[in-house]
Amino acid sequence: MKLLVLYLFVISFSFSQQAKWYSGIGSAMGTDIEAIRLKALNNARADALSKAGIAVSSTDTRLVSESGKDFTDFYSKFAESSTKGIILEERIVHEGDLKKVKGTTYEIEIEIEANVAVQQGEPDRSFSVNLESSKQIVREGEPFTLTVTSTKGGYLTIFNIFQDSLSVVFPNSIDKRNNIDAGKLFAFPHNKNYELQLSLPEGKRTSSEIFIAVVTTENIPFPNLDQLNFANRSIRLRMEQLNVYAKWLYSVSLNKRSADQLPIVVQK
Repeated sequence: MKLLVLYLFVISFSFSQQAKWYSGIGSAMGTDIEAIRLKALNNARADALSKAGIAVSSTDTRLVSESGKDFTDFYSKFAESSTKGIILEERIVHEGDLKKVKGTTYEIEIEIEANVAVQQGEPDRSFSVNLESSKQIVREGEPFTLTVTSTKGGYLTIFNIFQDSLSVVFPNSIDKRNNIDAGKLFAFPHNKNYELQLSLPEGKRTSSEIFIAVVTTENIPFPNLDQLNFANRSIRLRMEQLNVYAKWLYSVSLNKRSADQLPIVVQK
């Protein structure tokens, strides 16, 4: 199991633009049951976005590795692509039975209802963020470093996304000051008291995760960061559903934020 601590809490956001509910249906085939369910769910999300008048290409729903093979499917692309639209909430209306197609290949269909919002305004084209890693492929428990540069000074938040949940890795209970200077390289962790490591789900020999770096020109903290814990040189993180991230992102004006994301492969 991933070493994450779950904290339950209730937060509320107010939005200047009205969101609307749309239905979406998606299906997927494959041999990995968990992977095809996520892909079907993402296809349903893309369908709901398209019904809201937001075009989502296949590259928006799939991140591809350097080898050209499917890397993994994540909702992060939808949440981050806020110039198109953000799914603030969703509910699964119907999840069909897993159907065997041939051999070890299965198919599943999922229907959802999604609360879609389109944020008004335009992003600041001079504002960009670049996120890099010291290693694209890391071994379980192997330390690595993330580096972030921003064309504008502001406040940095780094998220880790695994499947359909996320954790905030920075700022945390050890590093609370998240100021970043324009044009200056920011390395994380930059505190020698702990290391950045990833663990594999139980029974898995490889997994895929996403890191997202968001810089805001105003200090708009992610909710309940004070609930992060620290023990034995490891950050104990809470895991949240991605709609919490989407709502936080949507609460920040387009011209006051910029982001970059990076896939990481974890191996045994």
